[in-house]
Amino acid sequence: MTRSTILVLAIALIGILSVIVVKQRGTIESLRHEVTAATEVSQAGAPIASVTDVLQLPVTVSATTSAPLAVVAPNRDDQGIRDVLESQVQQLQAELERVKRLVPEPEDASATYIGPGMWATVDPQTRGTTKIVITGEAGGPGNVSTMTIKGWGACSPVDCEWPEVPFYLLDRFDGARLYRRGFAVWDYADGSRTYLLITFEKSGLRIDKVGFRSGKLLTPYSVVERMKRLQ
Repeated sequence: MTRSTILVLAIALIGILSVIVVKQRGTIESLRHEVTAATEVSQAGAPIASVTDVLQLPVTVSATTSAPLAVVAPNRDDQGIRDVLESQVQQLQAELERVKRLVPEPEDASATYIGPGMWATVDPQTRGTTKIVITGEAGGPGNVSTMTIKGWGACSPVDCEWPEVPFYLLDRFDGARLYRRGFAVWDYADGSRTYLLITFEKSGLRIDKVGFRSGKLLTPYSVVERMKRLQ
């Protein structure tokens, strides 16, 4: 084979490859236009298959290199697509609610009620404090606030009533974002004593109770209780 013949064949082969590349580029550009048009239709309200579905469509290439790519789109029911999307949205909403419940609520002292009122336990089976009533006027930070407090404990057949004692609303010096607290103590004739450290939170009251019973064989105890505001 002469050098001129080889040169002619090389030129012909380059021409054929150029034609193939041009056709393939045209096919790709055509597919891009179709996807863009389908997206515009979807934004106008008509449902279409998702991008994942488009990417997973079977592609058929003919035996000859000059043939364009043929995309075979499966038939999809429009209502079925909407049902699947609605189901996915519901699942995402349920997951979001679950995550919100797991994330602790940030402290915000400005959103907390501080003052007189009545609170009841959130635990109907409690054997401790069942109700708290606070009266008086709550002064702002920097002011001495001496209020009064009365409590009830779980007893049978009716709850035991605690006498009314002073309730001291405390100032905070360890940060403005923390909840405000109050303090009260009950002393009894038999020598027992009960301390309550009450924190005003957004959800109600947190009560840290420490008790000292009478008698040498009874040790001090502590418990944390939660209450919701009734009025």
